[in-house]
Amino acid sequence: MNASERIRNALVKESMTVRQLFEETGVSEISIRRILGTAIAFGAITATRNPTMRCLRYKMTDMYTNA
Repeated sequence: MNASERIRNALVKESMTVRQLFEETGVSEISIRRILGTAIAFGAITATRNPTMRCLRYKMTDMYTNA
């Protein structure tokens, strides 16, 4: 399973931060950020700012979760 698939599988379960994705998938943080940037551009993933933790949480969009 490649890095994109591991990230996708992790985000289908719940929204996560980059740090949580790193811990869950073992993919390097820089690779995660690159993959997320591309996925956000295509509309597959959305980012939500969490004001209390000062970080972004990423989740799969409904269009891709239900496909």
